[in-house]
Amino acid sequence: DDALPLNDRDEFENIILLCPTCHTIIDKNPKLFSKETISKWKKEHEESIKNLFIAPVFDTREQIRQYLVPLFVENKAIFNQFGPYSKNAEMDKMATELEWGRLALQKIIPNNRKIEAAVNMNRSLLNEDEFKLFIQFKLHREGFENNKLSGDVNSTVPLFPTGFENIFK
Repeated sequence: DDALPLNDRDEFENIILLCPTCHTIIDKNPKLFSKETISKWKKEHEESIKNLFIAPVFDTREQIRQYLVPLFVENKAIFNQFGPYSKNAEMDKMATELEWGRLALQKIIPNNRKIEAAVNMNRSLLNEDEFKLFIQFKLHREGFENNKLSGDVNSTVPLFPTGFENIFK
């Protein structure tokens, strides 16, 4: 019963992506799911997605360090537990490789992207040597990600740069 012309209904501003089941439920219950409610859902979802990709800007080195530490700690714990040089890899290579691959996609790659975005947004807080280390991390992140996503392992991809986890200290 919306007054919006049919040809405008498929415009981005009016679209919310839903599974077929939810789409049917919402379309059949306009009194339960008002245009305002659905618009609010869309706005909240867009905001949460935006927050995933836009890194915060910090005033101090300590603030950004506090932001980065949990990401570095999680990545290192995963690497130590399931990485190619871990004790688990020595004991059960196949099972460990599967878990390493899963966690690389679900945790390490997103964490690395957050790290890169945050450091990039706050690069004014870096000194020259730290900036060079950051560039090394970017090369590592790009190569690691390509290896994991493409399945074509390139052995020339740089390792995680030594000391980068202590950047902003």
